[in-house]
Amino acid sequence: MQQSDGAVRPQAARAETLQERNAHLLDIIADMTGLGAWELAVDSMTPLWSSHARRIFGMDPSALIMLDDILASYAPEARPIIDTAFREAVANGKGFDLTLPAIHRDGSRLWVRCVGDPEVVDDRTVRLSGAVQDVTQQYEVNLRLQRASRSSFQGHWEYDFGTDQVRCSAAYQQLLGFAPQGEAGEPGALARGDKLTVAS
Repeated sequence: MQQSDGAVRPQAARAETLQERNAHLLDIIADMTGLGAWELAVDSMTPLWSSHARRIFGMDPSALIMLDDILASYAPEARPIIDTAFREAVANGKGFDLTLPAIHRDGSRLWVRCVGDPEVVDDRTVRLSGAVQDVTQQYEVNLRLQRASRSSFQGHWEYDFGTDQVRCSAAYQQLLGFAPQGEAGEPGALARGDKLTVAS
């Protein structure tokens, strides 16, 4: 039995409304998480990027973009890495999860996490899908924590011009071969001229 045009139109309208609602929900999720979605059809090698993915790189939300445009959005030192990841995903069905430096359209540098998942049909990659996220803040915080951790492990010191003393952390005193002074975790004071004897 064929449906009348009157019955088809409400169904099409409901489908369109559902699609719009889904798109709206995806936009809300993207705003909350900072995630942008992307897809690459292997046959055409034409990428499809969500509005939030474009926003991360400062791209025109309505412009047609090609794969080369995406690769060019990464810092020069990162382009061979992301290019190889795309090629291996297409050739071997190998997914990737990379955090790389990128360049916003306004010239500022940022760090972007890009995840790619290949869709393989009959042993052939037909599509790549994934997400991108601006992780600049998280990356910089992690970098500062790593530096602080290395400083804590290696020890640190400071010189007081008023008292003519060098205050060293316990780790630094051990590196110099001195017996730790002061309370645990507190820097000890070493006067100028203290002799250093390092155990072999």
